[in-house]
Amino acid sequence: MVLYLNDLSKIELRDNKRRLKNVMWELETRQSRLDDMMDRVETLNAKMTVAEQGQAIAGENGACSSNRDCGSTQCCHVNGSPLTGLYPIMDGTTISGTCGPRPQEGQVCSLMYVSDNCGCEDGLRCWGGITGIQPISGTCRTPEYIQQQYDNNPFWFLIP
Repeated sequence: MVLYLNDLSKIELRDNKRRLKNVMWELETRQSRLDDMMDRVETLNAKMTVAEQGQAIAGENGACSSNRDCGSTQCCHVNGSPLTGLYPIMDGTTISGTCGPRPQEGQVCSLMYVSDNCGCEDGLRCWGGITGIQPISGTCRTPEYIQQQYDNNPFWFLIP
């Protein structure tokens, strides 16, 4: 059997068409998968937005029983003070508070590690003072204030 140049071109053309079909099918499949993934991402984003709005609404309504019930820039306030992890929690006790701002300068804060502890407002640190012991609570203070206290007490390391 003798193949002519024209016949070879026809065979190559047919093979190229077959390859192109396969490539097109693969692209369509990948596009379909990408569309499915984008739909999932949009769904997750919508769920996160709803959850964040729900959390903000819960905070706006004021009902909270822990810092987790409030927005990321808020704390649960009980009897007018931020819930800092020092509030006594007994078996069966239910905490009822309202969401409000994080502890401000001069307000009580906790030096204990508590998973949902609410830290001082940005730029402030919880400071236990120069006592010589490790306190469980402190006061929200600026770094400058804390440095000034150490500067004014040069023998702070001798305090029992």
